[in-house]
Amino acid sequence: MASAASINLQRYNGAPLPEGVESVAWPAILGVVISFALIVLLRARFDREWQLTVWSWGDIRRVWKRLPNESARSGGVLISHMIGWSAWGMAGATWWHAAPLMGFGRGLLMGAAAFGLRALSTAFGRWLTGESEVFENSAELDRHLRSGLAALFALGILGLAIREPHAQGWAASAHNLLWIWAGWLVIKWFRGLQLMFHRRIAIGWGIAYLCTLEITPTIVLAMKGLGEW
Repeated sequence: MASAASINLQRYNGAPLPEGVESVAWPAILGVVISFALIVLLRARFDREWQLTVWSWGDIRRVWKRLPNESARSGGVLISHMIGWSAWGMAGATWWHAAPLMGFGRGLLMGAAAFGLRALSTAFGRWLTGESEVFENSAELDRHLRSGLAALFALGILGLAIREPHAQGWAASAHNLLWIWAGWLVIKWFRGLQLMFHRRIAIGWGIAYLCTLEITPTIVLAMKGLGEW
C-alpha cells in the first residue's frame, strides 16, 4: 500500500508539494492575533478610548467636542499604543517577507523610532508656536488612527493568506499590503489639516508642521526602511 507521502507526490506529478503560506506568513499572522486580542481588550475594558478611536475615523467633530472628563484612561492609551506598534510589526513582516521574523522585529523598531520622532516633533511644535493643545490633539489623533491601521493590516493579511495559500504566492503579493499604509497616511494628513483649521492655526504653520514634522520624516523613514538608499 502506497504511503501518504507517495500519494501526494503522485498527485502533483512527482513534484514536491508547494510550501504552505504559514511557513512564511506566521509572524504576520501572529501580529494579526495580537492586534485583534488588544482591540477586543480595548473594546471590553476601555470604552472611552474605543469611542475616541471610532470617532476619529467616522465622526471627527465628536472628538473635538468631547468634554475634559471624556479623556481616555492611561490603561486605554497604553493598549492603543500597543495596537499601533502591532501595525508596524505586521508591516515589517509583509515587506521583508523573505525573513518575516526579522521583518517583524524591524517593523517594531521603526515603530519605536516613529514614536520617538512624534514625541520630539510634538514638543518642538509646542515650543515653536505656543499652541500646546493642537499638538496634543495631533498626537492623540495619530494614536487613534493607528489603531484603525492595525485592524486594516490584519484584515488585509488574513485576506491575502486565504487567497494565496502557498508561500510562493504570498512572497509575490505580500509587499502590496503596504498600499494600506500609504492610503492611511493620506487620511491621517487630511485629518491633520482638518485639526489645524478647526483650531484656527495659521495655514502657514499648519503646512510647515505637516511638511517638516510629518511628511518629510515619514518619507525618510520609509525610504531608509525599504532599502531605497
